[in-house]
Amino acid sequence: MSSWKATIHRLGHVVFGIVICSAAAGPVAFLAWLASDAAESRSLDHAVARLRDTEPFGVLSACAAIAVGVLPSLALVALVAYGLGRQQRDTFVLATGAGATIGSAGVIVTVSALLDVDLDPSSGLTFLKDILLIFTTSAIVSAIYWFVAIRPQRRKRVLERQHDAAIRAME
Repeated sequence: MSSWKATIHRLGHVVFGIVICSAAAGPVAFLAWLASDAAESRSLDHAVARLRDTEPFGVLSACAAIAVGVLPSLALVALVAYGLGRQQRDTFVLATGAGATIGSAGVIVTVSALLDVDLDPSSGLTFLKDILLIFTTSAIVSAIYWFVAIRPQRRKRVLERQHDAAIRAME
């Protein structure tokens, strides 16, 4: 494959990963909130009852807002993943950890700046719960990004390295 075709192919994986992760961020955040609510009330029935009281359009619009809100964070995660890949250090744990950290910071900045929501550290446990939910959601979305965008490229790179080593061994 020529150089420009390979670049377009890699870029396609990146864009596809960002689109998939952006679409998944809303439902993942919603499920993380549901799990947190169930743990807090110690009852999944209570959490599901609160979910039933929520308007479906409200849930869909919140998921859409999250999908748009995470785009800057996902772009940063993609850049970091690219850098890790260039250094051949894009393992699942390292890429997911870096993505979760950068994604969390990006989401907090985006939420604070665009939506004018104040995450107040003086609120104690609520603040910690919100940060933990954001970090968990970012970690899951970063893991999805790794599987969709990084893993295929990593496998291809490892196979090429193995083929090159086998050819050198035969010479």
